[in-house]
Amino acid sequence: VTTDRLILALPPEIGALVKHYIDEARLLPTDKMFNMGRSAPKFVSQSISQTILSFSPQDYQFAVSCGEAALPSITSTDLRHNVGHSLAMQGASAEEIAHILGHSSLVVAKHYIRATPALALIRAKALGSNPVWQNMVAMMLTGKLVHSEEWEGRRVVGMVGDRLHYEIGGCARTD
Repeated sequence: VTTDRLILALPPEIGALVKHYIDEARLLPTDKMFNMGRSAPKFVSQSISQTILSFSPQDYQFAVSCGEAALPSITSTDLRHNVGHSLAMQGASAEEIAHILGHSSLVVAKHYIRATPALALIRAKALGSNPVWQNMVAMMLTGKLVHSEEWEGRRVVGMVGDRLHYEIGGCARTD
């Protein structure tokens, strides 16, 4: 989290509307644009939910208006997570994700990238070509599964890219 001011370029039309609002409300440069107090998170969530509903199919909007379906409850945090995940799914870098979400480090952005199904497929392919893993899967299909506390001897580890994956598997055979 940063306390520095964020400079954001707005389209001229939006800038004109913001300037008009500031002039009409006679706001000083130190004033908050919208002072909603403690109700701000609730107001923001309701606004997000209403906006998303307006993009929903007409039959769903009608069902919500009749009380037959619930209005989706989406918070600003949900929306930020969705943006981060969507950027990762589209191949954005950790730097790009962190910049767009306003993060000062890459830690969270890297989590979004690691959580993508594409990376899970890469991991599965890398493990699938490992003969130890293939043998272990064959034993799992023909034997019984055991918890990691019961594993004896060697354990399966593997590298995918520059990341070590450990405790992938083991065996309880003692002979």
